[in-house]
Amino acid sequence: MPADRAPREPRARFAHAHGVRLPLLGYGTSRRRGDACRLLVEEALRIGYRLIDTAEVYDNEAAVGRAIAASRVPRGEIVLCTKAHPQRLLAGAPTEALERSLERLRAPFVDLFLMHWPCALADLPRAMERLAAARESGLARAVGLANAPASFLSAARSRLPEIAVDQVERHLLLQQPRLVATLRRSGVILMAYRPTARGAAAAPEPVRTLARTLGQSAHQIALRWHLEQRGVVAIAGASSVEQLRENLASLDFALGAAAMASLATLDEGRRTLSRDYAPDWPEDRVPPQARGVRGRHEPSASPKE
Repeated sequence: MPADRAPREPRARFAHAHGVRLPLLGYGTSRRRGDACRLLVEEALRIGYRLIDTAEVYDNEAAVGRAIAASRVPRGEIVLCTKAHPQRLLAGAPTEALERSLERLRAPFVDLFLMHWPCALADLPRAMERLAAARESGLARAVGLANAPASFLSAARSRLPEIAVDQVERHLLLQQPRLVATLRRSGVILMAYRPTARGAAAAPEPVRTLARTLGQSAHQIALRWHLEQRGVVAIAGASSVEQLRENLASLDFALGAAAMASLATLDEGRRTLSRDYAPDWPEDRVPPQARGVRGRHEPSASPKE
């Protein structure tokens, strides 16, 4: 066997953020609904997933809750993450949005509670007070942000230093090196959603070449790229049991430094998700011709992601 194909010991399978141990790979339930969602979450837990990501606007918290209740996995071994949009977070009593999510999830607490998108800066003090209340009440073990650029993260942490994670779109075609560096300096975990850009990150020839060399799928190569980076957790979706297993197998091999260096050249600054209320991302400017166009990859409709 050539030296570059010799078996390597995969790195540790957890990251740590403010007292919560995060598996490096989680199951993202966006776009899954009803019984289909419940069955996939049940199967994910059965085969070894321990991080489950949901959100109020995914309209599947009840299904996720039923799956966890039916699972034989002890609740203490599961890391459960949910999210509330700013308008939900800021409405009503301080912990009302989270309490409603907990009712649907049939859970006394979540491990991570995130503000799903950045709020207006004028609302930031109150939003951070509400995340702090969620944590201090014990309803959330840790709190964080989603879709937050570095500038917003800095403003948020000035009011709430305990921000544990920032969940953002990230993949080989959108590597966000400046944001990654900022998060590492701050001790904040990056949770990458759409970690394979819905398959687009598996298409480049360098990825396919590595897949052939290592005897893995191109999809697994694109996903494994995340798992060999300090302070990064990947939230991968799956619409079938076969995809769940394929994703999970990305934990069982390693790429190595040379492969990681070759994959670093694939960054295009391409986004696959954009919303009318999405923030600007000045920390990752790339030439305009290389950037994804808002709305090009999917319609900007309801805030379901």
